[in-house]
This record gives sequence, structure tokens and C-alpha cells, in this order.
Amino acid sequence: MTRWTADWEGAARHYRDAVKFYKLTTDYGGTVLALRESAIAHKEIDSIHTAAADLEAAAQIVKEHGGNASNLPDPQLASQLYKESAALYKAHGSSYDKAAATLVKAAEAIGDVDVNAGVELMREACAVFEEENRFMFHDAVFKKAICFCVARGKFGSARSLLKRQIKLQQQALNPFESDMYKNCLAIIVLWLHTGDGEKAGQAIQEYEGLVRFTRSEEYQVANELICAWEDNDVEKWTAALKKQTFKYLLNPIAVLARKLKMPEGAGQGAGLPEPAPISAEEINEAREAMANASIGESEGGGAAAAASSAAAAASSSSSAAAKKPAARKHVEDEDEKDDEEDEGEIDLR
Repeated sequence: MTRWTADWEGAARHYRDAVKFYKLTTDYGGTVLALRESAIAHKEIDSIHTAAADLEAAAQIVKEHGGNASNLPDPQLASQLYKESAALYKAHGSSYDKAAATLVKAAEAIGDVDVNAGVELMREACAVFEEENRFMFHDAVFKKAICFCVARGKFGSARSLLKRQIKLQQQALNPFESDMYKNCLAIIVLWLHTGDGEKAGQAIQEYEGLVRFTRSEEYQVANELICAWEDNDVEKWTAALKKQTFKYLLNPIAVLARKLKMPEGAGQGAGLPEPAPISAEEINEAREAMANASIGESEGGGAAAAASSAAAAASSSSSAAAKKPAARKHVEDEDEKDDEEDEGEIDLR
């Protein structure tokens, strides 16, 4: 038998030529196939960056034109190729920012077909900066990821990413301090948009410990909104929303801020526990006590008065519970739990 060794360098060169010819003939399927084979060949000769670039180029063609005879865009294949490209950029060891940007492209490619997959890819893109300690370069990718989530109604995921970004911003206050305050206000706006004034009130209390946040315009306007909600004061609410501070938030969040409606349940006070509801059993006991007191009225008028008062209170509470409107359904997604479970509290040190 003849011994032979694969000539990957020659293969890489010929596949590059094939890519050029297929492009000239606008054969998108052939171009994509040649690019993928070229990526394999370049990977074999440790030309990792070129292999990643080939897969990225193939993904772009598939996203716009498709990679088969039908020449129809294929979002899932495009996203998969972008992911493979990002993995190679990351493996290259000096292209972490490029890897994150490519994951963003993967998310955008599939976002309109599978929004949950898109959100997960955006998280992976942001994680690149956390894992590689590249907090100085995170801003653009995080902003794209947050806007992606808000535009698709994934408000829990957006808040989770905002919290993660705040942690990175705390490591570089000099360039990012004002953006950190905007993110705090953005989280409060998203809570209010989903109809949860209490969570918004808890959020502003949590962020009061951030460096100089209480001196910022973002804190002042957020506090005005929470106070207006607590007081059920529509005029204060409307006046606060007219502040120019909101327009400096990320555009999708600024749009939500302009249209904010005061959450239902206003006037109870943010973070204050509601009275425990009185059970039907307690109502019946109160009624029996009142009946017994009326029988023995001559022996103790005070007991009747007390029982009557208890029954009235029980009836009033029951009536209030029946009349209380159901809180507006939160516009949340399955990732809402990320706010508490994945990210935890922000480090205020």
C-alpha cells in the first residue's frame, strides 16, 4: 500500500479559489460549501482565525440568501455557523471581542424564529467579557443584548443582563459611572412597565448603596416615580415622566418609559406587606360570636360590641378582597427568575 499524507495546505488554497469562482457565478450553495470546507482545511493547518472568518462569511450568505438550491434564507443554519465561528474566534486566544460580536450575530439571525435561543446566545456573548475579565470592552455587546431582549418582550432577561452589566461597570467607574446609573433607572422602568411597583421600590432601595447614585439625576427621577406610585398621585407621576433623563436610556427602554402607566395597587406603599386576608372560617367564628353575644346581651353589652366589631371587620376585609381588582398581569417571560436566582444582589462595595 502507498503511504500518503493529507495536503491540507493545498486543500485550503484550492478551496479559497473555489470560493472565488462560486461567488462569480452567484452560486450561493456552492459558495457556502466551499467556505465550510475551507474552514476545515485551515483549522487543520492551525490557521484558526481564517477558519473562523470562513464560517462567519458562510453564515452571512446563508442568512441573506440561503445555502441550498432554493436560495432561501435559513436562520437556523446561519445561527449555527455563526456559533461555530465564534467558538473558533474564542479558541484563537486573542479574538474574544470578535467571538462575542459573532455570537450577537448568531442571536440576531435566529431571534425572530426562536426567541429563547436568541436570548441564550446573547447571554453567551455577554459572558465572554465576564469570563475573560475584559470589562473595559463589554459595553457595545451588552447594549445590543439588552435591546434585543426588550424588543422581544423578554423583560426578565433584560433586567438580568442590566444587573450583570452593572457589576462590570463597578470595576471601571471612570468611563462607566453615568451608564451604571442609567442601568439602575432602566431596571426600575422595566419593573414599572411590567406592573410591579413594589419590586421597583425594592430595586431603588438596593441601588441606593451604589457609589454616588443618590446624587444622580437618575436616582431623583426614579425616586419621584416611586413616591408618586406610593401616594397614588397621577400628577406627580406625569410630571416625573416628562423629565429629560429618560431619553438618555437605551432606546427601547426610553420608549417604554414615555408610555409608562402607573401600576395597579398604587398607594399601598412600596415594599410594605399587605394585611393577611381573613379566612372564611374566621368570618364564621366572628358571626357566631356576635350571635352568642346578642343572646347574652343583658349579661355583657361589651362582649356584643366586640363581637360585632370583629364581624364587621371580617366582612369589610372579605368585601375589599372581592372588590380589589386583579393586578395587571406581568409581561414576563420564563427567564424572569434570573433576577433572583442567577444574578443575586449587586455588590455595593
